[in-house]
Amino acid sequence: MFRDKRPEKRLRLASPPPHTGSIDLSVRLEWSHNQQRLSGEALLLLDSGATGAVLSSDWVKNAQVACVPRMELTPIVDASGNHIPGSGLHYTATVDMYTGDHVNKMRFEVADMPAGTVNGYMPMSWLKDHNPDIKWEKGSLKWRSEYCKAHCLRKERRLELITEAELLAEGTDNIFVMGMALYTDEDSEFIKIKIFPEYRDYADIFS
Repeated sequence: MFRDKRPEKRLRLASPPPHTGSIDLSVRLEWSHNQQRLSGEALLLLDSGATGAVLSSDWVKNAQVACVPRMELTPIVDASGNHIPGSGLHYTATVDMYTGDHVNKMRFEVADMPAGTVNGYMPMSWLKDHNPDIKWEKGSLKWRSEYCKAHCLRKERRLELITEAELLAEGTDNIFVMGMALYTDEDSEFIKIKIFPEYRDYADIFS
């Protein structure tokens, strides 16, 4: 029996390695200041190299977020082990961080950050604690862990109109169909809402 001793052909990649966009979290932060409730919008980068949550010192100053001074200097380092300028001096008082229907309490390290599109970093440890489902192609998060259902998700319910394709992509445990829109023409100018009997008490929502 003869064996083919010719070397195996290996797949050659003629193009450079692909790159994808980072995942940014659009969040709303709320906190107390001088007996007032303040809030601000921030864009946070999910950073696997960050050891803790970090907010830009400029953002913190402009938003008037209360900070707590450290008794001892505790420098924060990046993924390369380099000291992040301005870090280790202060951290924020507790703030409420809203990400859609999800809310949890956070404290952020305060550090100098280069001017750019993001206002801070979120560590992967935060993802581990809350364990959301991530749709990487859309950069979106869904909260289905038992911990978040008990502690982080707001109790009020939100109605959302979705397409048929989005409905089919959802798990059956997470969808409650209250009504269906029937389009009478291609331009969708005439819509008839057919509500299931058990939800007819909520008919005014669809009017």
